[in-house]
Amino acid sequence: PDRRVAVVVPWRTILKLVAAAVVIWLWFKLVEVILVVLVALLLAVTLNPVVTWFERRMPRWAATLLVGLMLVAVIGGFLWMTWASLSSQAAYVTNHFDQIQRDMWKKVPGWVQNALGGGNLEEIEKRVGNAALSFARSAASAVIVSVLGFILMLYFLIEGQATRDWLIAFVPAGYRPKVNQTLVECERVIFAYVAGNVITSIFATVVVGVSMSLLKVPAALLLAVIAGVCDFVPVIGF
Repeated sequence: PDRRVAVVVPWRTILKLVAAAVVIWLWFKLVEVILVVLVALLLAVTLNPVVTWFERRMPRWAATLLVGLMLVAVIGGFLWMTWASLSSQAAYVTNHFDQIQRDMWKKVPGWVQNALGGGNLEEIEKRVGNAALSFARSAASAVIVSVLGFILMLYFLIEGQATRDWLIAFVPAGYRPKVNQTLVECERVIFAYVAGNVITSIFATVVVGVSMSLLKVPAALLLAVIAGVCDFVPVIGF
């Protein structure tokens, strides 16, 4: 006789699958927001020792604002000292972009040219133009996101300890010492990671800038800044 096999899926399993699907859907919808929060949290953890040192002489909020102003001053000072060179080199790249593109296209292997559209250089220029426009829009969005991330970083620095204590209050009392120890170790590791990333980015900027200058490559400072930024951001860095 035929045997029937019944597959019984518990409601708990179905709910877990639905919850996992909802989490994945939320991740794709909120991935940019989550990344901004994570980056702000990483920077806040990195700057927390500096804020704690200044906190000995002033309130927490004042120490946070002072560190934030120092960070803005460092970045703004670098841009102020190098803006003339960066703008002139960016203008040079823009004015000679077509010639640079044609020279690079001549050096591309034939099979790569065929894969990208053969000898139709106009089609390639159109693609590059669309990519450049998309990059400009992304750069504008990045500026807005950076401002929001900076504000979040200040919030985490000011209210981080209170938020941390509030979260630990939900942990059973017997596990709170281990949770505290874990958070301390995480803070130490995050500080070392970000500090190391900053050092390697500065090193990459200096090496690229010096080597490009010695080789008489146009827009050496611009290339060095791009190298440093790309090295600092692990997603697009090298």
